Amino acid sequence: MGILWALGAATTYGIADYLGGRATRHSPAPAVTFAGQSVALLLLCGLVYTSGVSVMSRVDFFWSMGAGFGGALALITFYRAMALGPMTVVAPITAVVNIAMPVIVGIAQGERPTGLSYLGIALAPFAVALIGDVLSWCARHARKLDVSHCCAGRDALPRRCDHFAVSRLDGHPCNAN
Repeated sequence: MGILWALGAATTYGIADYLGGRATRHSPAPAVTFAGQSVALLLLCGLVYTSGVSVMSRVDFFWSMGAGFGGALALITFYRAMALGPMTVVAPITAVVNIAMPVIVGIAQGERPTGLSYLGIALAPFAVALIGDVLSWCARHARKLDVSHCCAGRDALPRRCDHFAVSRLDGHPCNAN
């Protein structure tokens, strides 16, 4: 059942990111984010109500609010980057930066990745260049490059902040003893 939930979540995120990026080409990123998050909140409230989940603690509520705020900031910058540059360039860069941030934090906290992990980190920028056809796009759109890639990278900090906040919730696997 967990695999089905994961596939559903991945599909939902993919569709939402694509539609949000497309919508931001015609509307301001904060407005698109607000609309999308409002729909998600209504769906989530319906799911929570029908599932019979118990009410969360006050501490969990505030961590959840922080996660939501961080996620909204991340979406605004991500959608702005998608409006300025092609999805095939912005999405892979955002993905690599979002994957790299926990590794960097882990190293700063004393964790030591394996040699294979370091190799993957070193190869990630090349994978982004190949997947997104970055080099040919860069040659054609040098002015847009700086802004869209800056926004794609800037998306990582608030997204990592929302993941940190979620990891503080009671019952989260990170808090299991």
